[in-house]
Amino acid sequence: MEIDIRDDSLIVNGETIAEALEVEALKRALGEPRVQKTEPDKNYRAYMEGRRGKDYFDNCMALVWDDLGIYSRSNDGKTLAAIGVVFDNSSKTALHTPKANYSGTLTINGVEWLAAVKEGKDMFGNYCKVALKSFVVFAEYTPGKKPLPERAANDFTLIEINHAY
Repeated sequence: MEIDIRDDSLIVNGETIAEALEVEALKRALGEPRVQKTEPDKNYRAYMEGRRGKDYFDNCMALVWDDLGIYSRSNDGKTLAAIGVVFDNSSKTALHTPKANYSGTLTINGVEWLAAVKEGKDMFGNYCKVALKSFVVFAEYTPGKKPLPERAANDFTLIEINHAY
């Protein structure tokens, strides 16, 4: 399994997933996922339904590739709101947490993920952010006093890719 997050695309096992991050494109690259119906919190629901209509969340779901350690979320069943790779699922309790941890390679603009996230912006003591042209990459790590440049790969629990807004 190889994932490369680029400024304006996501490449999974050599297949470029368009900037829109379509559900069907990710399914072609990874196979059929486990589908988990999800419900947004009430404030986000009210906000988005006000902007996009009352039926906006009818197809809100998580897609989980349990054996790959990958999950994604879709609010409309067609495009992906986020894609995540889980490095340590031992403390994760969400229904969309994959059963296995991700064991493939992950790069950000061709750079090994750990080196790339260490160049990111440390945020609130438990994650850092790497801003790309079309995406924002969040790398979650276990809280502690260790500065970001001193963190090792096993300090990180997951990486999530979101659209830049």
